[in-house]
Amino acid sequence: MADRRLSKDDWIAAGFEALADSGYEALRAEALARRLKTTKGSFYWHFKGLQEYKLCLLERWQSIRAEDIITQLGEVEPGFARIHVLLGMARKVDSHDTPIQAEHAIREWARYDPDAAQRVSAVDKTRIVFLAEQFKAMGVTNPSYPRALYASYIGARTLATSVGTDPDQDLQLILDCLLLGVEKRVGLLERTDTPLAEGDVAPKDRV
Repeated sequence: MADRRLSKDDWIAAGFEALADSGYEALRAEALARRLKTTKGSFYWHFKGLQEYKLCLLERWQSIRAEDIITQLGEVEPGFARIHVLLGMARKVDSHDTPIQAEHAIREWARYDPDAAQRVSAVDKTRIVFLAEQFKAMGVTNPSYPRALYASYIGARTLATSVGTDPDQDLQLILDCLLLGVEKRVGLLERTDTPLAEGDVAPKDRV
């Protein structure tokens, strides 16, 4: 009966911790049970097997790291304000936020597991589409802008893991450079009345 007091969420949380600490190979029922100081019986009470557990873990990660964040930003004005708040949320990450800390391991896992790869791809696409919507609200329709910012985010987080850099500082610098490019390009178009090329930066009064 004691085992049954552990909830499904307890096991999911333990999985994120295992990923953050030891990588995807740590996702084994016996190892997770030791982490929770319980028996495997509790694990199989909530999940039919390890495959179902992994799918639940990936689904939860996708929800927390993409869908829930977008929902939280729904009340913020589209455009720069949303990107600014998004970066602020990223700066609040600490060592106790295991879904975020586990992301590096999940991306490594996705190299070998098609289910993990599918979830990572879905999260990446959702994030890029969201960023593209914010740049469009600022008058930017060139898809390279949101992709460049997102690639910088992934790269900065990876470097932070491997060499201990400050990912938030690096990401802010990239965003500042992108926005400076936007401002200069929009100003040039407005002064010269240059015809707008497909996928270029659009002055807001032309959007």
